[in-house]
Amino acid sequence: MKRYWLSALAILVLAWCGLVFPAGGWAASHALLIGVGEYPQLGPSVQLEGPSHDVEAMVKVLKSSWGLEGSRITVLKDRRATRANILQALKDLSRTTRPGDFVFIFFSGHGTSAYDPSSRTLGIDAFTGAQIPSDFRHGTRNQVLGRLLIGKRDIRPILERLERDRKILVVFDSCYSGDAVRSLRIRPGPRPVKKFIALGELTGGDPIAHGAGTIKEPPYPYRNVVYISAASRREQAEDIPMAMVQSGYRTVDGRPHGALSNALLAGLSGSADTNQDDRISYSELYQYVRTMVTARHPHTPQILYSQRNRSVVDRPIFDRSIIRKKRIALTHPGRSLKVKLEGIESHLAGRIRRLNLVEVVNEGYDLVLSKTQGQYGLYLANGHLLVSYPQSQADRAVDRIASQIAIKELAGLSFPGQRFNVFVELLGRKGVLVEGETVGFRLRAGAESYILLIDIDPTGVINVIYPGDAGEMNPVSANRELSLPDIGQVVPAFGTDFVKAFAFRNRPAGLERIMGQSFGPDAPLFSTLMNLIRRAGGDVAQATIQVKTAPRSDLQ
Repeated sequence: MKRYWLSALAILVLAWCGLVFPAGGWAASHALLIGVGEYPQLGPSVQLEGPSHDVEAMVKVLKSSWGLEGSRITVLKDRRATRANILQALKDLSRTTRPGDFVFIFFSGHGTSAYDPSSRTLGIDAFTGAQIPSDFRHGTRNQVLGRLLIGKRDIRPILERLERDRKILVVFDSCYSGDAVRSLRIRPGPRPVKKFIALGELTGGDPIAHGAGTIKEPPYPYRNVVYISAASRREQAEDIPMAMVQSGYRTVDGRPHGALSNALLAGLSGSADTNQDDRISYSELYQYVRTMVTARHPHTPQILYSQRNRSVVDRPIFDRSIIRKKRIALTHPGRSLKVKLEGIESHLAGRIRRLNLVEVVNEGYDLVLSKTQGQYGLYLANGHLLVSYPQSQADRAVDRIASQIAIKELAGLSFPGQRFNVFVELLGRKGVLVEGETVGFRLRAGAESYILLIDIDPTGVINVIYPGDAGEMNPVSANRELSLPDIGQVVPAFGTDFVKAFAFRNRPAGLERIMGQSFGPDAPLFSTLMNLIRRAGGDVAQATIQVKTAPRSDLQ
């Protein structure tokens, strides 16, 4: 498991944020980059390949694309990233930066929190997190606590002083290890690193009560902080080792990286400038890394910002334009559907091979069809379940593969030359939604637009969420939030939904025909949908999110 076990979003807030951006312009930009992959006093199983390369590549991007001077970039890597050195580097920021400066803090390495089941005996405060420095070693409970960098105890006081008159962005390539979904597929061959340091199991003590059912998360208390993390509390983030790179996995520079860091580096190089204005807003950066990470990994990056001051996410990162853009392609969608077969009967495999535009492969697949425990499971490239069928319904599994050919085109629609943005996010819990939970969305477009929100459910049915009736056919003003809090509840079939938001500058012909409708990819309304999107030309923007759902019994 990759590196940092994140609790609820509140943990991130109290651990690292507590920040309020002061008014005014930038004097200079500074960066503190921390990458811990080497833990000399812990065993070989906990060493990480990505963090060192994460910070090295980040230095290059900050210099070349954003003009940061080398003297204003502090790097603590591997054995230099001790507890004392990290704390001192944080304290030094108050001396090396000036009021009004921008400070970027990036961390890549192992961590823990009260929400990590393996560490619950430590008694870490439920609303803080802890980083594990390179000089960490095991010991008694009190010794372990003293060797961690606990956010609320060690780091927050430093940042509270620093943020009074400086602007701070914090990005953690990090995750929380609890409540993983059992239906997540284990990939064969070279795999991302999913490792953790089981602190609590080695220190003794009584388990503490923890989890969403035992504590109430406080409201987000700050107005101007933007925080991006690798995963929600129900997910495990990943580190991409060299073995995966050598097997064909594309990273920004052909080296190991954290999954979030890899996408972040591509985004900061220019790929996240989706509206082509040479400025990358926090929303653009987050939406870009979320799309890239979820395409190939089983975790969803998260963003934190004040709901009382939502306009903060429209500010450009570093408060400046990018000085050199380099667009990096991390994925190659292709037109055909690549399917890997595992344990599938020969007659069924033959039927799948004969499907038009379906290519059976062993690597670089879009879907995996696997037969286990009396079920046919279709899994996405990121390892998450798309949908499953009982063994008696083999025909439905084949039909679902056939329908995915058209759905892949719809789900993958993007507009590299779009002149404005549309943003969509899931309301409430941002990880795996469990059976019975309410589903809602929040949308916003950068120009006055007609909004179209569709859901592609696990069975392949396209549901038009918005507009649902004639009263929702009017344009939505630029940057006005459209909140849809109670779309419905999570019910079978469980798996992965693709939710796509489109924003049209002009009302698309045929929109009234599909409003509130549900249809499959072989229905005439599907052609109507695709045609109205294609005819929009450059006056349309899109955003896509994946929503993972599961029965309560399927959570670990």
